[in-house]
Amino acid sequence: SATSLQTYLECPRKFLYQNLYRLPRRPLAPMALGVALHQALEKYFQQIHIGSEQVVSLVEQKKSLLQELSRAMTGQNISETEKDKLTAHGTKILEHYFEQKLINLGADHSYGFELEYNFGQHAPSINDIRITGKMDKIVYLDKDQKTAQIVDYKSGKPKPIKPGERLWRQLVFYDLLAQYSPGIQWQSVGTALDFLTPDAKGVLQTKTYEVTEADRKQVVTELTVAHQKVMNLEFPTVDNPSHDSEIEYWNNFGKE
Repeated sequence: SATSLQTYLECPRKFLYQNLYRLPRRPLAPMALGVALHQALEKYFQQIHIGSEQVVSLVEQKKSLLQELSRAMTGQNISETEKDKLTAHGTKILEHYFEQKLINLGADHSYGFELEYNFGQHAPSINDIRITGKMDKIVYLDKDQKTAQIVDYKSGKPKPIKPGERLWRQLVFYDLLAQYSPGIQWQSVGTALDFLTPDAKGVLQTKTYEVTEADRKQVVTELTVAHQKVMNLEFPTVDNPSHDSEIEYWNNFGKE
């Protein structure tokens, strides 16, 4: 997946312990909030049925969204103090997102959309390497639903999409999934990151990115090289000049 590829590129030791050995680890609090926000939005969309004959008031829609967040936070393996703090923060995020984005969702998605689009059923592969992933949302761009934009939610504040970095790699990977999956009936013509937390001016941002052939070639090369190293059982420690706490943790995991 895009996440597992990113993990290996950043820290092969983390990939070894988390992706192969699957050692359990208590989730980090910010990660728990991100998971809960994604789950709340997914359930909200499933219940509201945008475009159906059943009309749900905006008040009830907002109430439903916040209830789903509360349920999702209850399922996170964090302390009660952390849960209460993150739930309050997540509530502010979703209230703001609802007012700026969700109220006009039907008009902005006139050709329809699909949530949690899972590529596992199509089992695509690149260079005999099976790839998989699940997109937060695809938005159809024509009435025949032949073209679509790939959208991924990010719980944090807006960040630029820079080639070679994590956010860029994720979007390119999703584009490759769409390109190499034989079972889908639509073509990806663009990608976007929808940030749930507003910027310093209180404005929610969606960052779009048009994937190029050079982008695809670079990620395919990264995927091929990483896969071969995994098959060779190469899981070295890596330099950590920025003193990243996650890399430091896994580089020294098990050491006294």
